[in-house]
Amino acid sequence: MSDHIPEELIVQILSRLAPKSLLRLRCLHLPMPPPECNQKGRPFSVFGFGFDTKSKDYKVVKMTYVQSRYTCLVPPKVEIFALSRGSWKQFNGFIPEICIMEQLYKQAVVQGKIHWIGYKIDRERKKVKNLILAFDLSDEIFVELQLPDHMVFGPPPIEMNTAEFGESLAIYHYNSHPWTWTCSIWVMKEYGVVESWNKEFNVPLDPKPGMVLGFRNEGEILLTSSTGQLVSYNPRTHEDIDFGIIGTKNSFFIGSYEESLILLNEGEPVIPNDFSSETDQDECKENDIDKENAQISGVWTQLAIRHYLTAVLDARNI
Repeated sequence: MSDHIPEELIVQILSRLAPKSLLRLRCLHLPMPPPECNQKGRPFSVFGFGFDTKSKDYKVVKMTYVQSRYTCLVPPKVEIFALSRGSWKQFNGFIPEICIMEQLYKQAVVQGKIHWIGYKIDRERKKVKNLILAFDLSDEIFVELQLPDHMVFGPPPIEMNTAEFGESLAIYHYNSHPWTWTCSIWVMKEYGVVESWNKEFNVPLDPKPGMVLGFRNEGEILLTSSTGQLVSYNPRTHEDIDFGIIGTKNSFFIGSYEESLILLNEGEPVIPNDFSSETDQDECKENDIDKENAQISGVWTQLAIRHYLTAVLDARNI
């Protein structure tokens, strides 16, 4: 797998930049470290992006795992890119032996930390333990946070992802996996206090399988269905509004942003594309690409699940 920047990371970066900077139509170039060859398996990378409030700097965290036939090898190699420095540096601190599922991870930035759902082998209980892996952008250290009790040794992490609920950390917990029929939303009322997890909402996603995107300022929840509809759901009245906006299965993303005085003084002007020359044939090609990406996503999902089940079996044999 190539070390290109995932589309989700690009959206995360752009959604946190000042609107006035975005309107200048400039391009932020992020140099990537050269990919590494590993005879033990195929490398894959997990990214995170956030703002360091102490140094007033944007940072990208890259964790490179090696994927063998049945599992991912831990700990990963970790590298950090700082916008002020303009280059990558290798992280030499303590790295927990936690695996994050490729292609399925989401990030949430709360309290100056990037959060992902991950899992590790609990050798004492001989089980696979689900948890939250966090990276402190200021102190540059990893921290582990516990999930609500019933999620720790229960569902596979494919059923969960981290999210932001205002200034709080949240978990979207699906009844089966994303693109399913119900999702419960849990919020950590007091950061770092396990007992403060509270189930805030239970969101119905039927009659079509769907996924939670995030929250609007008024408290409504934005959803998308597997067929591409964008919907706003009111958890108080249980009413939903179809915006009439149609996309592909994974074409919607929601992120928060704030005005910023930090200048992105590097980059080149971006010239808008001329869309007038598009043809029906181009649209057909795009549809074919969407179908191909959907098939590839399904393969990665099955592969990630196999890695998780392998870890479960390994834990029982300890």
